[in-house]
Amino acid sequence: SGINIDGIAPNWIDAVETIIPVCKKGQLLLDKFVRVYDEEKAGGIQWHITDGPRQGYITGLPFSSKQITDMHEPKNLVYMHTNLEALKDTCVIEVSDGINRIRKQLIFEFFPEISNNILDKNQIICAGTTPELIKGTIPSGGNGLYAYQWQMATQDLFQSLLSNTQSSLQPNSLHQSTWFRRIVQSGGCTDTSQGILIEVKTKGLWLGKQNNSWHSGSNWCGALVPDQQTDVIIQANDQIVHITDSAFCRSIQLLDQSRLLLSGVLNY
Repeated sequence: SGINIDGIAPNWIDAVETIIPVCKKGQLLLDKFVRVYDEEKAGGIQWHITDGPRQGYITGLPFSSKQITDMHEPKNLVYMHTNLEALKDTCVIEVSDGINRIRKQLIFEFFPEISNNILDKNQIICAGTTPELIKGTIPSGGNGLYAYQWQMATQDLFQSLLSNTQSSLQPNSLHQSTWFRRIVQSGGCTDTSQGILIEVKTKGLWLGKQNNSWHSGSNWCGALVPDQQTDVIIQANDQIVHITDSAFCRSIQLLDQSRLLLSGVLNY
């Protein structure tokens, strides 16, 4: 009566053969791929390699779990890819509860790193207006199927925009300068684009909504004609901004071949 017989073997949570995409030169956390269910909740689950990979190596094995639970997952098992010429690799992982043993084959498929993940140029807008659509180049690498995630930041910490999963992004109207970047995932690879800045101004930005006169407030962001304390930015459009009287600013930037016609005097 003092003998316990372990008659129920643990089971893999998913298939006994799993194909896993891996980025070349990369590494992959394997924990979720080798989870097991132990109906007896006896604890004492061990993971071992019975047939190791040949195009890389795995760290973190052997591993033991002593939790009294029906779900067991190892921690920090990592596959490291080393042979850049190989297309595939395999290994066999064995799990034991001390009596029963089960095995699982992992098949690693290698894909090239993602490249050409480049966004459009920075923008300058007036506060409360909507930026232009942010576009990016078509990526290369991975397995050719791309998943996109966008992030934004007004200071140092980027936050994900979970509802935006397209290759381009239309931001909402902005009231403060904001950074955007795009994360691309494919074939086990992940790449983050450069950040682009949408700079938000409250004054000094030429809009030209009424005409081409420097002296009309409705042509400027904030509806204020520049004074001696205003940093002026004029971006390229079809207008030639015209100064016909005395005009003032602290500094002036003529961007993207924008044009300024002086019939009066600009003091800065």
